[in-house]
Amino acid sequence: MKTSLAIPTLQPQSFENKHFRITLYDLFSAEEKRLRATLYKITETYGARKMAPVIYSMLRELSVNALKAAYKKLFHEHVIVEMGLSEISYEEWLELFKREIEAHKSRNFARISRDKDIGVSVLIRYDDQNLLVRIVNPGQPSELELSRIRKTFENCRSLTSLRMLLEADVTTEDAARAEGGGLGIPMCIMTLRGLNIPAENFRILLKGGMTVAALDLPWKNLRPADVTPGASFMTRGRAAEIGEQMFENFDFAILTFDKFENLLYVSEKFLIKLRIPSKDLDRVQRVIPEKFFSDIFRSANSFRVAGRFENYRIRMNYLEENRPLQMMFNVNGFVDDSGNLQTMWQPVVLPDLKTRLTEGSVPDNLRIQGIVKRYIPQNVMLKALEMAAGGKNELPNEVVEATAVFADIVDFTRLSSTMDPLAVIEMLNLALGLAANAIVRHGGTIDKFMGDAVFALFTDPLDAVTAGVAIQNLFVSLNEIRECQNEPPVKMRIGIHSGQVIMGNIGNNDRLDWTAIGDVINVASRIEKSATAGSVLISDATYQLVRDQVEVLRSLDISVKGMADPLKVYFIRSVNFTLNQEDCQVSIPDHAETSADLVSQA
Repeated sequence: MKTSLAIPTLQPQSFENKHFRITLYDLFSAEEKRLRATLYKITETYGARKMAPVIYSMLRELSVNALKAAYKKLFHEHVIVEMGLSEISYEEWLELFKREIEAHKSRNFARISRDKDIGVSVLIRYDDQNLLVRIVNPGQPSELELSRIRKTFENCRSLTSLRMLLEADVTTEDAARAEGGGLGIPMCIMTLRGLNIPAENFRILLKGGMTVAALDLPWKNLRPADVTPGASFMTRGRAAEIGEQMFENFDFAILTFDKFENLLYVSEKFLIKLRIPSKDLDRVQRVIPEKFFSDIFRSANSFRVAGRFENYRIRMNYLEENRPLQMMFNVNGFVDDSGNLQTMWQPVVLPDLKTRLTEGSVPDNLRIQGIVKRYIPQNVMLKALEMAAGGKNELPNEVVEATAVFADIVDFTRLSSTMDPLAVIEMLNLALGLAANAIVRHGGTIDKFMGDAVFALFTDPLDAVTAGVAIQNLFVSLNEIRECQNEPPVKMRIGIHSGQVIMGNIGNNDRLDWTAIGDVINVASRIEKSATAGSVLISDATYQLVRDQVEVLRSLDISVKGMADPLKVYFIRSVNFTLNQEDCQVSIPDHAETSADLVSQA
C-alpha cells in the first residue's frame, strides 16, 4: 500500500531558496515517502530522473545509519541513564541496544523519537550546477565508532567492489557484529566512483555536537550527454579481448569432466575459492556434491540430451580454519568436440549469511515460483520488490492510509449444505473470482481470501466504492445464468471503511503474513456483517472522502462491538467515476436489500 501524497504538484523551481528539509523518525513513514517523491521530482526537473534511484539509495542508506545513531542516543539517555546503569561499559549497553532492536525492530525507538521530536534532518539544496544533500543526526559517534568509520573510509580507497566488502564482512563473527559505518559509506564512495565524482564530495562532519553526512553531486555527472554515440557491432577480436578481461576480473573457474563424470582439469581460481591447496587436486572431485553429478550427468534433462546446460546452482561445503562454510555456485556447461563437458563456475555472493538461494536449474526454480506466486498477495510482492530495491531483507511494519473492503457470500453455510463438495469449490471460485477481478480492475489488492469472503485494500476510497458497486452488478449477471440452470442465487454483501491501518508482519520466523491490522480493519468487517444481500455499506469516514461522487439510498446508525458510540453508515445507490477519461456512473441493482435483513448489532 502507498500513502497518498500531493507530491505531483511540487514545483522544485519554485521552492524558496531552492531547498527542501524534512525530519525522519523512522524509514517507513509518510515523511520518508515524501522525501523520496520530492527527490524524484527534483531530479526530473533537472534532467537527471534516471539517476533518482541511485541517489535515493545513497540517501536512504545514510539515513539508516543516522537513525540508528539517533536511536542509540535515545537508548542511552532515556533507558541506560534513567535506569541508573551509567556505570556499565559502552560494549555492555550496546549489547542491550542490539537486543532491543532484535526484539522489537525499531518500533519503540520510532515512537519515542517522534514523541520527543528527536529525529534525523535531511536537507536538500540545489541550483543549476549542484545537488547538495545533508543528513544531520543529533549526537556524535563514540571513539570506537569514529575509529571504525575512519577505517572504513581508508579501506574504501582500495575497494573495487562492494562484493569485496561483503566477503570480508562475513569471514568472522566479530566482523559481522561490529559497529561501524555499515554499508552506507562504501556504497556512497563506490557510487560516486561510478559517476566519476571525486570521493571528496562525500564527507562525514562533526559539528556542534551533531554528525553530518554531506553529499555534493554535480548535475553534469547525473545527466546524460547531449550527444550519445550510437552502438556498433563488436569484432570477434575485441569480444575475445573483453572476454579475457572478464575472466580475469571475476571469479570464473573452469572445470572439465569426461563423459564418465571424472574431473580432468580444474582452474586455479576454483582451488583458491575453496581453500584447497594445489597439491590436493584429488580433493576437488570429492567436495563437489553428488547432487551435481546426479542432476547434470544422469537426470532426464542431463547435458547429454541438449549438449549443454545453463544457470544451474549448487551449494558446496568447505572448511576455513576448521570452520564449516558454504558457497553457492552458478554453473554453465557444454560438450566440446571430444565429448568432454566444459563447465564454468561462478560464485554467487550473497549480501548476508541469512540469505538462501535454492539449488538446481533455474527453469525448475521458475516453475516453482510460478506455482507459489499465485498464493502470495499482490501487495506483498510489490512491497518485497520495493524493499529488495532498497537493499532490505524483510518487509516493514508501517502505518498507511487505506480503505478496507470486506465482501462475503450471504448464507453460504445453508447454500453449500445441499451441494456436492466439488460443486461448492467450483461455486466459490466463480463467485470470489468475479469479486477479485473487479477489485483488481479498480486498483485494489487482495489481502486474503477467508473461506466464503474476500478482504481487499485500496489506496483510493472512490476506487473501493466503485469496485463494490461493480461486484454487485456482476452478481446480478451471475444469478441470471444460475437461474437458467435451475441453481439458487448467490448473493454478496459488502462493507467498506477508511482510515489508518497498520501493515505488519504477523507470525514467526518460519511463517509470516504481511497483512493489515487495526481498528479500521475490524470496523470494516463489522460493517460488512451489518450490510444486506446485494448492498454496499460504507462508513461515515469513507463517505466523507467520496461524498461528491456517490448517491446514497439512506443512512443509519449501527452498534458495533467495542465502540461506545453508534457508527453512522450509508447504503450506496450509485457512484460516479472516470474511466479512460470518460465520466461513468454505476448503480446498485434495484432489488438489493437495504432494510429487511439489516443486522443492527455487528
